[in-house]
Amino acid sequence: MKVRNSIIIKLWIYMTLLTLITIVFSGVVMSSFFEDFYIKIKQTEMINEGQQLSALITRGVAPEELVDISRFINAYTIVVDRKGLIMAYTNRFYFGKNFPIDGVKLSSVLRGEIVVDKIYLPEQQSSMLMVALPIERGGNVLGGLILLSPMAYIQESIWEIRKVIAVVTVGSLFLSTFLSLVFSRSIT
Repeated sequence: MKVRNSIIIKLWIYMTLLTLITIVFSGVVMSSFFEDFYIKIKQTEMINEGQQLSALITRGVAPEELVDISRFINAYTIVVDRKGLIMAYTNRFYFGKNFPIDGVKLSSVLRGEIVVDKIYLPEQQSSMLMVALPIERGGNVLGGLILLSPMAYIQESIWEIRKVIAVVTVGSLFLSTFLSLVFSRSIT
């Protein structure tokens, strides 16, 4: 039996390649889906936490105390007044001359909108997920609350998901190789 002309080997190669292509394509799509899904969950979580912190400010909690509370949500916090001037910020957070939100987005927040963005801060040498919310009382905007969460936490979780997908891909490849050899021999 010649290996080059053997239908068993050809079937095995085609089935293995088909399985490999399908699994790799599915893994890439699933990885992208999980990344978007996880970031959406983190955005929603930060918006909810920001609204709770904003409600505390409107009830009279000093912004400086609020900034200390932000440690528990793994986010840096900046509180600005109606004019956009910084009232308080997380002590362990240094943003230098690069304010994490530009004027257009800040004015949107001060008009009552919620702004979500991914930014890069060179001083932190890190990408950040930013959520900026208005601080409102009785329909009037009193200022803004900016929450910044390092993307490193999010990216670590996404890499864990990608590792699981890679392990499943390799396991499926071995399983499909074995099954394709068994089935191709039983056909011929």
